[in-house]
This record gives sequence, structure tokens and C-alpha cells, in this order.
Amino acid sequence: MRIGFLPVIPSPVTEYATVCKALTNFQASRQQLNHDTTITVCNEVVYQIVGDIVMSEPGAFFDLFPKLGMFHFYKVLLRCAGRYLTGSGAEDAVIESEVFGPKQF
Repeated sequence: MRIGFLPVIPSPVTEYATVCKALTNFQASRQQLNHDTTITVCNEVVYQIVGDIVMSEPGAFFDLFPKLGMFHFYKVLLRCAGRYLTGSGAEDAVIESEVFGPKQF
């Protein structure tokens, strides 16, 4: 397995043009390394922009597979679980059983 490193792009990472330039650089790196595909790991905001770019230009980045980084994946998962459990009484049960609360920390 060979790993390639790309230069830093001196632009805000949350801009559409910056992400598009980075994807183009990933493709060039993939071609130089003779890989069939490339996995691109992104944070939450960049992942959303990459998804928009890939969906708006379906044939342009067919060889790139965006992946949400594990920290941001768990962050989204916990946010969804929190919304699901809101108002269910789970918070009170955890605090009353002293698993979590002011006496623990």
C-alpha cells in the first residue's frame, strides 16, 4: 500500500470551491499512485459539501469515496440518540441511580 500527501490549500475549508479543488487534487494523487479508488475522510461540514458536489456532478468524482470521520460519526450518533430520548425520563433514571450527576463528578 502506498500513501500520498497533498499540499495545503490556503483557503477556508468550508467553501465549495476549496472542497472541489481538494477533490480534484485527490483524483490526481490517486492517478499518480495507480489506485483504482480513494477514500476521503472528512469532518461533518466538509462531508456535507462533498456530498453536494458528488450529487451535483455524478460522473466527475466516481472514484472517490467520502467517509465521515469517526469522531464526527459518533457525535452525530449521540445527537440523534439524545433527540430520541428527550422527554422519555432516561435522564432522570440515570441521575437518580447515580450513574451520572453532580455526585459523580
